[in-house]
Amino acid sequence: YFKSKKYAEAEEAFKKALGINAELYGLHKELGLMYHLQKNWSALVEAMTIYTTHITDDHLGFYLLGKGYQKLKKMPEAITALKKSTELNKNYFNSYNSLGQIYQGQEKYTSAFKMFKEAVRIKPDNYLAHYNMAISYEHDNQDNVGQVLSYWNKFLKVAKNNPKAKRLVPGTQEHIKQLQELKEFQEAKQ
Repeated sequence: YFKSKKYAEAEEAFKKALGINAELYGLHKELGLMYHLQKNWSALVEAMTIYTTHITDDHLGFYLLGKGYQKLKKMPEAITALKKSTELNKNYFNSYNSLGQIYQGQEKYTSAFKMFKEAVRIKPDNYLAHYNMAISYEHDNQDNVGQVLSYWNKFLKVAKNNPKAKRLVPGTQEHIKQLQELKEFQEAKQ
């Protein structure tokens, strides 16, 4: 039912199986995956809380729990779950990227930058992670124009090869031009 996108039937079958054997904790993860697809964040958190209480070594379980909390705007809980996910798997892009988004939303740009930098390490071709990394870096390092330019140029290099990033390229090119002018002005003053 789940694979056929018959979610009501799948939910009923999963819950019936859990009624027979409550220790089939993997079914809570399956329910969580289904709730994630449906954007049913409260149900996702409920299912993944049960799952991660019993299965404590699954990075995906903690990512899903964190994502549910993030969507419900419960950021401390989201951060805790997502950090646990990164501890369990140092190479899971989505957890680092989600942490970066949360920190950026909280205007904790240094922390956001660190998370996006890890995300870029894992997926060097992800233009949005590069974009957010450049934004986060620039917020806290406006005096370091050369390095700011470097991060924006890295984004531009990745974005130019991605049709989805097309809308961000012209504005970034203009921003890079302004930063370059600022850098030249600062160098001329010295």
